[in-house]
Amino acid sequence: MRDRLLAQLGPRDRSSFLLATVIVALLAGCGDLTGRPPNVVLYVIDTLRADGLGAYGGAKATTPHIDEFARQGVVFEQVWASSSWTRASMASILTGRHPWNHATAGRADRLPEDLTTLAAIFSERGYATALVSANPNVGSVFGFDRTFDATFELFTRSQPGVVRGSELVATSEQVGGDAIGWIEAAPRPFLLVVLSIDPHSPYTPPRRFDPALERPGTRVTGLPASINRKDLSQRDKARIRELYRAEITYNDHSFGAVLKALDEQGLRNDTLVILTSDHGEEFWEHGRRGHGRALTEELLRVPLAIRHPMNPRVPAGGRIVHPGQSVDILPTILDLVRVPVPDGVDGRSLLGTPRTPDEPLLAGLELDGIEMLTARDSRWKLVWDVRQSQLQLYDLQTDPGERTAVDVTRDPLARAAQQRLRDALETDIREGRQRRPERSQAGPLPQNVEESLRALGYIE
Repeated sequence: MRDRLLAQLGPRDRSSFLLATVIVALLAGCGDLTGRPPNVVLYVIDTLRADGLGAYGGAKATTPHIDEFARQGVVFEQVWASSSWTRASMASILTGRHPWNHATAGRADRLPEDLTTLAAIFSERGYATALVSANPNVGSVFGFDRTFDATFELFTRSQPGVVRGSELVATSEQVGGDAIGWIEAAPRPFLLVVLSIDPHSPYTPPRRFDPALERPGTRVTGLPASINRKDLSQRDKARIRELYRAEITYNDHSFGAVLKALDEQGLRNDTLVILTSDHGEEFWEHGRRGHGRALTEELLRVPLAIRHPMNPRVPAGGRIVHPGQSVDILPTILDLVRVPVPDGVDGRSLLGTPRTPDEPLLAGLELDGIEMLTARDSRWKLVWDVRQSQLQLYDLQTDPGERTAVDVTRDPLARAAQQRLRDALETDIREGRQRRPERSQAGPLPQNVEESLRALGYIE
């Protein structure tokens, strides 16, 4: 009927009609103008700092596919992870809850069965769902397979055939291959969650992505024996950072292959694609390399880009500067597909009302004897070491590298900011107790899971 009406209108009236149609759609908040429920691909790159991408100003980044993807959609410039290690952060992404409210923060914790997850929400609406994971922290042993129709756990091999100790880290290329295979056969609509392990250590990019296989003055490699040495020179450290960037470039190539497969399947316009990371990585900015031991900006600032060509709320070239956090990803996805957000979610849609400058972002770390909380607003950042009963406040306007804590006894403004941020954490923790699930513990680890965790540095 719409086409017949357009045929009867003159050029000017036809343009007015089409413009009015778009405006009505926008005002109605209808999102996808096709009216069909979109497919959803949530692609998470493990251990990717925001500044590792050209789209975020990474001066040495070589990420053409991700950068082009970012230009085709909306980039969220200020997003912080909910924790600085994978299981806790991924649980926040998939439930929209802070780590203390999803009870999946510790080394032995499983995702509680009574939590509502992204997969459960989409399954209830008739979506086919799948998880492709290269990190055993996000797999069946720890409850992440629950409510997915299919789960592909790739940490048991990196090459077909016999599994050897050196083959326990699947590459992003293999992760992408399994994701593409599932997409080709999946019913429509579908939800696919992908967790690719590159550029998590060990930093071992394929030779074709390494810009300098031999560098005079250093023989360092990306393997644990090298990257964990205490006597590394500045040249050695530069080489390790180069290997990390090379792995990002490799994953950029693998992500590009997934996007190409969507195009070849004719799914580009029908698919909402979200790219993000679970956490970042430190490279000696604070005397450490790695993650899961602190809550610094290098660990918490992550990329987030969303593309959906048929959705006017996700315009190409859009950049959103107001702050967000990983718990906002679930409600943002649900907002875009017009699905109600379930009770108990801590986040909110990043396409809704922006946070005020004083409204804090929250994160936490509870791992291997470390228990830390952090809250930050547009200027101040509080780091609370709960075990040590220590509070440190940083002024990110004058000290963005978190080098020197502010002496709050000499600065009334800083003292008030510290109290306000601590109150925000205590209030959220207190109010979350009523809906917090019971902690669930994983049993003895299967040998392949334990060996893979060891290969990734989670077990010494």
